Amino acid sequence: MDSSASAPDRQRLEGLDALRGIAAFMVLLFHVEYAFGLTPHFQRAYLSVDFFFLLSGMVMARQYEGRFPDTAAFLRKRLARLWPVMAISAALGTIVFAPQMPPLGALMACLMGLLLVPWLGSDKGLFPLNPPAWSILFELLANALHAAVLHRLATGWLLAISALCGAILLARAPNLDLGAVREYAVLGVPRVVMSYALGIALWRLRGRLPRLPAWLGLALVPAVIVSLPRTALTPLYGDLGFALIAAPLALIAGLSPLGFGRRALVWLGWLSFPLYAVHYPVLMFMGKFTGPLPAVLTALGLAWLSAHGVDALRARLTGTPAQATLPPCRIQTAPH
Repeated sequence: MDSSASAPDRQRLEGLDALRGIAAFMVLLFHVEYAFGLTPHFQRAYLSVDFFFLLSGMVMARQYEGRFPDTAAFLRKRLARLWPVMAISAALGTIVFAPQMPPLGALMACLMGLLLVPWLGSDKGLFPLNPPAWSILFELLANALHAAVLHRLATGWLLAISALCGAILLARAPNLDLGAVREYAVLGVPRVVMSYALGIALWRLRGRLPRLPAWLGLALVPAVIVSLPRTALTPLYGDLGFALIAAPLALIAGLSPLGFGRRALVWLGWLSFPLYAVHYPVLMFMGKFTGPLPAVLTALGLAWLSAHGVDALRARLTGTPAQATLPPCRIQTAPH
């Protein structure tokens, strides 16, 4: 392992918070178009998930490499961070979708959603009550692989693993919109590992990488997502170009200090995970009764309440200040 990864850098990286928030909003807009039948402009926003995996690899390397606890302890810590909001999203999904399901099926879907266990027998995705939950499960699997194996490997091996996963996807995948449904669940593994391993390598190599302006990172993710039409003849090439070129460039730019709107952008990052977790059932419910703007505002409001509620509960249990009052979001990564 590179020595540069042995001690985490404690400097605030507001650019990464901002990028996480922007990517979460891309996913929100993608599902707004789906829920309300709007003209698609964000049809490639599923690529935001690849950015989340890349970001997770970098942030976990920054926080833990050189001092990893054992794998079980690390996963308990990650679950303690992610599960409360995912439980809220499972409850919302049950309220919205259970009336459309047989009682036993609704109960099973709710329990599996609460346990973050995929339902391989469902024809509506691995998590029918909240489809975005698949990426949280896969990120946790990548976290486990990081703690057990990846942090022990040299950077060159990480880059080789990322390249191998990219080659598998190039040979087998139609695009990178993989992992959420049973038919492509297996290909979700190389999808997450490709970006996650690359994120670890980028953190270790940060001192040798070019310094890019922060504004480039903030602009690059939405610009590329909007400019890649899903109807292209070879969507996989564009998707891999985003995951292996555009997303890493945006992440490198996110390491540079921001000179504008810092607190607002950090707040955006703080809200990103709960927004990603709860927005889908909210949009699908509101789509039956109202227009896109009230639905988006409702999703934002419930995400804010979820973030504050979980932070307040965690502060009460641990005796630490709630992030709601000063939201640095230094290790909560997942949307993703």
